[in-house]
Amino acid sequence: MQIRNIKLWAISLSVLATITGGWFIHADAATIDKSRDCDNFAVIKCGTMTAAELRTEYDSLNVNKSNGSTAKQSDIPAIFTALGIKRADLNGDFVKGAVYQDGTVKVGGKTVAKNAKTAIRNVSGTAISGSSTAKIVSTSKMGSAQEALVRLNDKGQFVFAVMTPCGNPVSAENTVPEPPKPVYECTSLTPSTNKIEEGETVKFTTKVVAKDGAKVKDYQFDFGDGTKETSANASISHKYTKAGTFTAKVIPRFTVDGKTVSSDKAACRTTITVKAKPAPTAKCESLAQPVITNRTNVALKATANVTNGATISSYVFTIVDASGKQVATKTVTTTNTSASTNFTVQNAGTYTAKVVVKTSLGEKSGTQCEQKFTIKEADKPGVSIEKTVNGVKEDVVTIDQPFTYELLVKNTGNTDLKAVKIEDKAPEGVTFQKASAGTISNNVWTHTIDLKKGAEVKFTITAVVTKHFEDGRKNTACVDAPAIPGKPDDCDDAKIKVKKPGINITKKVEGVDHKAVETNVEFTYQIRVTNSGQTDLKNVVVTDNAEAGVTFIRASHGTVQDRSWTYTIPELKQGAHMDFTITAKVPEYKAGAIKNTVCVDAPSVPGDPDDCDDATVEVPAPEKMIVCVLDGKKYPVTIDKGDFDEDLHSEDPADCDEEEVPPVLPETGAADTILGALGIGALTTSLLAYLASRRDSLIG
Repeated sequence: MQIRNIKLWAISLSVLATITGGWFIHADAATIDKSRDCDNFAVIKCGTMTAAELRTEYDSLNVNKSNGSTAKQSDIPAIFTALGIKRADLNGDFVKGAVYQDGTVKVGGKTVAKNAKTAIRNVSGTAISGSSTAKIVSTSKMGSAQEALVRLNDKGQFVFAVMTPCGNPVSAENTVPEPPKPVYECTSLTPSTNKIEEGETVKFTTKVVAKDGAKVKDYQFDFGDGTKETSANASISHKYTKAGTFTAKVIPRFTVDGKTVSSDKAACRTTITVKAKPAPTAKCESLAQPVITNRTNVALKATANVTNGATISSYVFTIVDASGKQVATKTVTTTNTSASTNFTVQNAGTYTAKVVVKTSLGEKSGTQCEQKFTIKEADKPGVSIEKTVNGVKEDVVTIDQPFTYELLVKNTGNTDLKAVKIEDKAPEGVTFQKASAGTISNNVWTHTIDLKKGAEVKFTITAVVTKHFEDGRKNTACVDAPAIPGKPDDCDDAKIKVKKPGINITKKVEGVDHKAVETNVEFTYQIRVTNSGQTDLKNVVVTDNAEAGVTFIRASHGTVQDRSWTYTIPELKQGAHMDFTITAKVPEYKAGAIKNTVCVDAPSVPGDPDDCDDATVEVPAPEKMIVCVLDGKKYPVTIDKGDFDEDLHSEDPADCDEEEVPPVLPETGAADTILGALGIGALTTSLLAYLASRRDSLIG
């Protein structure tokens, strides 16, 4: 009794420590408690040390209290049910294990569950319906590790547990993975061929998958023609003895958990087509096109085909003329599938050659064993020439850009030709550069060849146009064979036209055609050269000579020398332009406008120069003013307003007086006063008239 009280005290302290926030930790948490607990925390008082005792206590507590249980323990079924344990679950075998405070459940030292929950009386936790004292709590509320009866399924996976010292039920998360299920399947059935004839054999090969405990037992083959066979091998051969279409299949059988199972899959089916063995055949296969040599010799070759036992005895060749009259016949005795013979046919005309093949199945012929041929007249030599430029009869070319003449020479007769001479003379303005054969001399291309009957030879001549011409240029090539009467025997020509080059130039001064400028103040001419033609241009020369009164200072391109500017554009593409600037000034005033002209010249563009344009500058007349020249006291003196210098000039005429003007005029009579006034007026009028005349002369 003392020991039980000590144990109860220890468990109480542990539970209390857990409830109050972990003030105490069980002194031996890893020690598994195996002694009966008859304290107030036990669900089944004094525990259930065996499975039989568990079932007895579960049932007796539900019926009576003869075992010493209290009335409150009659809620055992409700507590177990709350943790997912039914009475039927208590039947069967249990294994011994342990439940730990960290929530793990172990069997034989191996963890089979985690995050365990249990029911304990007289502690705080989740209320259980049907019980006034028991609560669902985590295993951290346990006093120590507890021995337990553990129920596992047939796969070794955790179902539930009951602590033996106290009879407290336990639920937890299973940690034992489910073992893989056996895999067994037929994946393919492959025949060596799907199409055969009667009496031929097909080899079948099947593939299966068998793993995770599944093993192949045998293969049940059904060949579809009424025969079946069971084999231990995945491959088997079968002879089909009758024609038809058959569905062959295989059903592999496997051993799984001591049982025999099978796999019948569509992938393990295939269709076999068996053709009936063909009957013997014989036919005239072909008569080749007759080969004619030396005009009259006719060579014939025929082929035949026999199968399945049929035989050949001979070939009968026949030649008939256009009217159907037989000209000649020959028989070639042979068992071979081909035969040849020769005929001599003297007369020109159209003929038909025929062959009949004699076989064990009768005489065989047909349109495929007939061929027409022609015996030509005696040899007649002939030759022709065709000429094109860049592949056409007429083309437009570019100055200084190579183009190609093509010459096709044909032997149009029925005899070989010797020493055939070909000649082509370049037209004016065109230069031959190179040829695929032959020689070029003095702008004439010549070549001599031999031409077999029916032969044709192509030659090319690369040429270039060196200058522009408005009209087209026709170029003629001729061919002459000594064996053919006449000279030359044939000629042909090709025509070229030249893409028209063009160039233009524009000139502005500060963006306009006419502009007023100041003396000794720099201004800019803008020049634009544009390729306005159909070809690229090279070595385009731009020239601008300064007119009198204008000085060129510098240019964006080229050089300025001796009042002239020039620049050569190496290349100017079709449609392209190039811009230039010339900085200039008018050193001193010059009356009137100064027109300045720029010109451009391209070697390939007709004319010299090809285009010009001008721009005009004008210096306004300087503004005049009347001053007193301090040195020498000269007044009035007219100068340019821009030349005014305060050290040299004064606008006040008084600065040129010799004596200081008296402050008071002397007294005079009325007449003197009037005369004086008139004199001053006359002087003023004369002065104004003088100044006006000087202004007009300066402006003019």
